[in-house]
Amino acid sequence: MNLIENVDIISALTAVAESTAVNSQRIDLEGCDGVMWIVCGSTTFAAAALTVTPQMSTASTSTLTSASGTLSTTKFVAGTNNRIAVIDCVKPTERYMRIAITGSSSGNVNNILAIKYNLRRPGSTELQDSATIAGSTMIISPSSS
Repeated sequence: MNLIENVDIISALTAVAESTAVNSQRIDLEGCDGVMWIVCGSTTFAAAALTVTPQMSTASTSTLTSASGTLSTTKFVAGTNNRIAVIDCVKPTERYMRIAITGSSSGNVNNILAIKYNLRRPGSTELQDSATIAGSTMIISPSSS
């Protein structure tokens, strides 16, 4: 199995200035088994604790409700640089999902990536967010020259 053929990588949020609440864009999860969210921090976090919560809905425009699991972390504190938080949502029960970040100061978020996996169209190299992904390639058995 080649990973690149079985995932869609979506940039769900880019460079947000300091705020006490940050929400990613909604991601349509139809046709996949799950989504791994990667929250990329910057060098300016000052919060004592952050909570990263998946939120779900059945329609693209309906109100989102918090999923049963959250990630609370005190690792995004002053003096820590470029940390990441990861939440893997396996077999979500709703079609649409986003990530909500709350805390005393959510700091600057460099990016939130959504990686949809176990696609029901294996073998496709079509990436959902072609505006974000500049290109991709697969190298099989690479060797040095």
